[in-house]
Amino acid sequence: MNAKNYSIRAGAPQAKQTHHFGLLSELAGTWVGRGFNLISKPGLAVDKPFVLQVNSTFETLTFDPINAPIPNRGSVGPDLTIFGLGYEQRVTDAKTNGLLHTERGMWINVTPDGSDAQQITRLSTIPHGDSLLAQGSALRAPGGPLIAPISAVPLDAHSGQPLGLGYFPPDPLAFPQVNPFPMPSAFHLSNPNAALEKALEGQDITHTVVLEVSTDAEPKTFPPDLPGPYGGGILNIPFVTRNANATSLQAKFWIETVTPKDGPAFLQLQYSQRVMLVFPDKAKGGTLIIWPHISVATLVKV
Repeated sequence: MNAKNYSIRAGAPQAKQTHHFGLLSELAGTWVGRGFNLISKPGLAVDKPFVLQVNSTFETLTFDPINAPIPNRGSVGPDLTIFGLGYEQRVTDAKTNGLLHTERGMWINVTPDGSDAQQITRLSTIPHGDSLLAQGSALRAPGGPLIAPISAVPLDAHSGQPLGLGYFPPDPLAFPQVNPFPMPSAFHLSNPNAALEKALEGQDITHTVVLEVSTDAEPKTFPPDLPGPYGGGILNIPFVTRNANATSLQAKFWIETVTPKDGPAFLQLQYSQRVMLVFPDKAKGGTLIIWPHISVATLVKV
């Protein structure tokens, strides 16, 4: 078969076009590991304003390069040729093996020709009925990641101010307000990112690739480390919009090269992601509250 005769865009061997993917190239392959997932859900079924759910998780995350170029045609500027990777994510409860999350999507390199800073975009869908586009940028830095604390405190949707006792921590801190109960012992409700820092203890990391994306053009609740540009959005089916509206996503991924003293170097992937869900507290007259939905994990390439 001659690709030229069939007028197709044939993909070159991956090793010969790694540069087209930029820093996204290190994602390729399968990653496995553990983490935690925190979500506040509407508590109508148990006559509560909300139910806090925290799970220990096991995760498989697979990235498959799209080897053929993806041409975007320009009308007010030059064409943009895109390269990217499709991915599939499966997250299960570490105790019960029950499926908690499944997601399919793409990470694409959208850097214009001649630009020094790499611009990236993440696209994804999940079967709850949500579709996402989040833009951002990528950077390689020496040493290990800088992982800032992350807050799970819900916010008043009108004032933007954090809500205290009764919401964080839940009152009572017991079943069914917290389900499953008790929460995993290694989980830090005050800072879910502490699990990522704990995983790094004793590790020698020579360099880190940082991927940062956000649906917000000007991220506020999750201060960005990279220049962006950020922006995008989430579209939901009407049921999700009415009952627990997913309004924004901000995520940071760190691809770390770990160099043990007594073995070969290996790649490690960590991430921290926060999705904001909005639903009312009917006990307070339907006051809208923003509930952080936070996922963290530490994975290794296999």
